[in-house]
Amino acid sequence: MIYLDNAATSGKKPTEVINANIEALTHYSINPNRSAYKRALDLSYKIYRVRASVADFFNADVERIIFTSGATAALNLSILGSLKVGGHIITSVYEHNSVLRVLEQLKQQGLIEYCVVEPSTKMGIISAKQVSEKLKSNTYMVALNHISNVTGVENDVSSVGKFCTSHNLLFLLDAAQSAGHVQIDIQKSGIDLLAVAGHKGLLGPQGVGVLALNKSLEAKGYSLTPISFGGTGTLGESLNQPQNLPEGFESGTLNNPGILALGAGAEYVKQNFLKFQSHIKSLAKHTLENLAHTTNVILYTPKNTYGGVISFNIKGLECNAVADMLDTEYGIAVRAGLHCAPLTHSFLDTLNFGGTVRASIGWHNTLAEINTFLHAVKTIANQIS
Repeated sequence: MIYLDNAATSGKKPTEVINANIEALTHYSINPNRSAYKRALDLSYKIYRVRASVADFFNADVERIIFTSGATAALNLSILGSLKVGGHIITSVYEHNSVLRVLEQLKQQGLIEYCVVEPSTKMGIISAKQVSEKLKSNTYMVALNHISNVTGVENDVSSVGKFCTSHNLLFLLDAAQSAGHVQIDIQKSGIDLLAVAGHKGLLGPQGVGVLALNKSLEAKGYSLTPISFGGTGTLGESLNQPQNLPEGFESGTLNNPGILALGAGAEYVKQNFLKFQSHIKSLAKHTLENLAHTTNVILYTPKNTYGGVISFNIKGLECNAVADMLDTEYGIAVRAGLHCAPLTHSFLDTLNFGGTVRASIGWHNTLAEINTFLHAVKTIANQIS
């Protein structure tokens, strides 16, 4: 199988990640931060080292790295944990349902209102300009996708961060598609809350993610409160949920195998960052240039967008039919549909296709695989009369 669904989950894990997962299951099926015997203390230190590694990756403080079950949980914690009743949130058409459904639920409960910004062109970016046009007196947060999981467009995070800082707004960045692929510095970019998936660009396993917090959160007068409650290993005598970072936000048993494997993935990506970035860019450039010249193919990923997420359709065919042909006839795995980003497809006018076909390139893909994919798409497209 040629795997081109890396935007959903990185299809190949480094040996280091697999070994870290196995080591955790073999030697560390215990609870850290709960007991004082040697192996538990060893595991606590290992998990601390992962926090430190991830913190370094995003220029965050180690105690402000909160482990979650994934980017969805990190986004939920960010939005629900900073809720300001009667407030207003600005978001965009590029958002995933892990943001949109939370906002819609809060809106239906009468707790907040929100609005959606659009880029100035069909395949444009969101910048501070678009955000500023939606600002209201009760706006307190901007929730923005860093890289679209549909088009691969990278929004202007720096300008939005500066705008949020100057207007004392919380800036929540969904880095599910960007973490591990582009450099993210929460200090320089003015990001208050960074939601990260562990199983995509960081090459970790499924079931683990990160919420990285910036000190600017408190500096702006905001705070984050837990949204799940239970044992934390701290203040066990109190019936009140601890508010301390990070333990107060990590109730229950940690995903030790996932966390240790995530740490191995993050280190592997750090060591190979420029090589992976160059490799994916080269393959994405080759793919986009060829698809742009393929008859009957409609591209939704702009030229010069080389992060590896590429969306297209073939005239006269639903996207799921194309994906099925790529799978059954050529052994190529792609994603088809709405990609949990319905507003993006409404904006792009792709609902009549059922969404888009998305090919997403990873560090392990080869030029030969990409050429096989391009040949398959051309063959299917040429069948259209």
